[in-house]
Amino acid sequence: MNRSNRKNGFLSYNNLLRAAAVLFILTMISVWWVSGLFAKFIVSDNRSDAVRAAAFSEIAVKEHKVVYDNGVYSLDTSKAVSSNEYSIVVPGTKLPKDPFVTIDGNSDASGVVYIEVNDDGLPDEITYSISSDWTLSDDIAPMHGGRIYKYKNVLPAHTETLIEHIIKDDELAVSENFRDKSNKTKNSGSFSMVFYAYLIQTD
Repeated sequence: MNRSNRKNGFLSYNNLLRAAAVLFILTMISVWWVSGLFAKFIVSDNRSDAVRAAAFSEIAVKEHKVVYDNGVYSLDTSKAVSSNEYSIVVPGTKLPKDPFVTIDGNSDASGVVYIEVNDDGLPDEITYSISSDWTLSDDIAPMHGGRIYKYKNVLPAHTETLIEHIIKDDELAVSENFRDKSNKTKNSGSFSMVFYAYLIQTD
């Protein structure tokens, strides 16, 4: 069959091109719709920073940068970071740590804020308390093996929010019995404490 014959048939060359174009457009629309539908449930995890979008709203955990000077740690509140390192931990001192949650105002629905705290690697001699604004919860399953806490307030739709002072007094207490890295015990060496945040729609 030559090209002139194909032009006159039902599946002519031009019709095939038109059909392919329509199929491509429909495919692109379908992919966009599916991507948009699931975008609200995408989770991105970067060390102590976790993001979950709910109704196209984004929630994140940050903390202020820790500065060490003359044997003392302090917070530089002008700089937000996703994690901090404490290279020197002295027994009987306080370590500043102030994780906070930020939420943009793009959610089309009200939502509940949860945090997950994974401190399995934290030595027994380093202690802290979660603020009374948060209560232990089993509403959702932990994604990283930690404990889930629920924020006291439901956030209305289109509400830009900053939730601070998650850790009481924004500090970790180091016991006088803390062993430094030179003493190889189960409570010496490197350790970690990681926070994750989630925004779950209520309707």
